[in-house]
Amino acid sequence: MLQYVCYAASAYIGVMIVSIVLSYVVTIGRLASDHVASRLWRMLSRIVDPVLARIRMVIKPIRIGSAMLDLSPLIVIIGLNILQQLIGC
Repeated sequence: MLQYVCYAASAYIGVMIVSIVLSYVVTIGRLASDHVASRLWRMLSRIVDPVLARIRMVIKPIRIGSAMLDLSPLIVIIGLNILQQLIGC
């Protein structure tokens, strides 16, 4: 049973990393909304945004010059890694 938790945590981390990379590709590349990368990013965002939104309520993005740094994905990834270590994945 714990192996399923390990697999799910690893898969969620992977989905989150792909979503982060695609967000930069879509934003910086200014891709059209019907582009494959844009559609994939929107799909993955529906999976990761509910968790990230809860973290963002507590820890707001940090302003660095004119850009904002969102630490919520990092916090979730660290939390899932700690969970994996505690259950012995």
